[in-house]
Amino acid sequence: MIQLPIQLVSTYRMYLGISGVKNELLSDYLKWLRFFLDFCEKYKVEGDEVERLRKFINKLKSKGQSEDLRRQAYHAVTQFLRC
Repeated sequence: MIQLPIQLVSTYRMYLGISGVKNELLSDYLKWLRFFLDFCEKYKVEGDEVERLRKFINKLKSKGQSEDLRRQAYHAVTQFLRC
């Protein structure tokens, strides 16, 4: 699993706070971001951000992740892509 650079984590946490994401969800959002970036690197996922995110969410679905967790993962990654 990749390690996120400290500056990226700091910027992302700040953006999540501004976006209204609750503090208790921050570790989950960081987890989903790590999983997404790891997925893209491991599988050499190509395409634009929307396409890579779609493939990631489909992978989570194939692994049996619930719809609620997939929704949370989607939100976590889209927040990262916006910041």
